[in-house]
Amino acid sequence: MSSTAAWVVLLLLLTVAERGRARFAFRLQVSSPVTPESTLVPTPVLLKSRSSGGTSSEPALPKASGLALASDPGGSLNFLAMVDNLQGDSGRGYYFELLLGTPPQKLNILVDTGSSNFAVSGAPNTDLTSYFNAEKSSTYKSLNVEVTVKYTQGSWNGILGTDVVRMPKGINGTYIINIASIFQSENFFLKGIQWQGILGLAYSTLAKPSSSVETFF
Repeated sequence: MSSTAAWVVLLLLLTVAERGRARFAFRLQVSSPVTPESTLVPTPVLLKSRSSGGTSSEPALPKASGLALASDPGGSLNFLAMVDNLQGDSGRGYYFELLLGTPPQKLNILVDTGSSNFAVSGAPNTDLTSYFNAEKSSTYKSLNVEVTVKYTQGSWNGILGTDVVRMPKGINGTYIINIASIFQSENFFLKGIQWQGILGLAYSTLAKPSSSVETFF
């Protein structure tokens, strides 16, 4: 992992810890930034795997060696913008805006320092204002891998897939990530919350389906 990427993660951890730890678990796998030929349809490329040193045309399954956060040779990371993108409070947690799929669907993602997984709501929920509709994304691919995560408060079940993601603030470019689409949950999405997904920043020992899942930092 590049030193720049390490600083990004450290900055997010310090910011969330300062403002108050989030309540709450699929690993974020990120690719190198892409310069799309068209601004409407991005063409993402996977980052090199640390284990093989080569590139892969297909996303790795959770049990495979992980992909690290992309390096930043072009200065695409904006630390202050990433911090400014955080919203919320210490009671309900802090979240940031993310664009997922093609065309992009805007979601708010909870930042959690106590878990290690990345997941989004994949079905309508009466407690949520929006969710990720995979059927409306031309770049979504299902990996047909079931995921179950339990927290001290709440739990969810989902299916693993991949899609492209962009952050309006902080990181320029388009990336490919593994996404756990949540279809069933219990006491996880609560009434009045402003986020529709979760990004865990803890170590891989907490990652699901097993600790062999390498986190993105």
